[in-house]
Amino acid sequence: MIPYQLGNLSQLEYLSLERNSLAGAIPSQLGRLTHLQYLALSDNIIDGQIPYALGNLSQLQYLDLGYNSLSGALPFHVGNLPMLETLKLNFILDLKINDRKWLSTLTSLTNFALSGFSHQWLQIINKLLPKLIELRLSRCQLSDNDIYSLFHSHSNFSTSLTILDLSENMLTLSTFHLLSNFSITLHELYLSKNNIMSFPLYLNFPSLVILDLSYNNLASSTFQGISNFGSKLKVLRLRLCNLSDNNFHATSPSIMNSSSSVDILVLSRNLLTLAIFHWIFNFTTNLHTLDLGGNLLEGPIPNGFGTEMRSIEVLS
Repeated sequence: MIPYQLGNLSQLEYLSLERNSLAGAIPSQLGRLTHLQYLALSDNIIDGQIPYALGNLSQLQYLDLGYNSLSGALPFHVGNLPMLETLKLNFILDLKINDRKWLSTLTSLTNFALSGFSHQWLQIINKLLPKLIELRLSRCQLSDNDIYSLFHSHSNFSTSLTILDLSENMLTLSTFHLLSNFSITLHELYLSKNNIMSFPLYLNFPSLVILDLSYNNLASSTFQGISNFGSKLKVLRLRLCNLSDNNFHATSPSIMNSSSSVDILVLSRNLLTLAIFHWIFNFTTNLHTLDLGGNLLEGPIPNGFGTEMRSIEVLS
């Protein structure tokens, strides 16, 4: 169990007890740590309700209670945790909120993570969006309609939002198109384990650096080149997407030999043969990391790959 005596460490500013198989309740004595700025209790088996006393942590900037067996409601009210910047509430059972106005009045909140929530939270998240930098809503059973309700207009999509994680939901290509219209500032987009069945030829993600579409069935997609994912893209993950050589080809000579900014490319656990090597070095020579594990590779790697791909540091 978490020792209640920790509440006596009156000058403590940082407390991380993550991944320690801790059980029992969160001791209310932690509410005495009025200098605490960072509190992480995630990935344990802590149960019971969140103590009201945590609302006394007026200096707290980071709070992670996720991946525990907590139940009940968030006990915080308007005025509690005024300095909070990051709030992570992943997989807290039957989580409710005592005061809905509390979250919307957290003027410093920029990072928010919630998993397995009920749809009553959508309206609350909607009010948070204008000031968020990072939003993670994985494994929330979200549909395309839910995303439309969150991002229904340009004004509703925060100009500050740079990281969006919607992995492990029920989203389709419609959500992809919606985000492409509004996501001018997105740097990282995670859409793995959804129901995206195809991929648009051209995207409007001018600032995107990381894109993860792993574990979607993209067998009907056509990838003309890496550069059409975005001019700033650095990391592209397409793991286990049912991709074959037929998905990768050029339709225009102008696309051939176009340099790409991508330096990490993950195509593992697909149905690719050695032909993928030719496609890769025809579109980029900047790769640092290439993962082709778990495919149908057989025979010698083409010599051209060795002469062109001089930036490769990691090859799987």
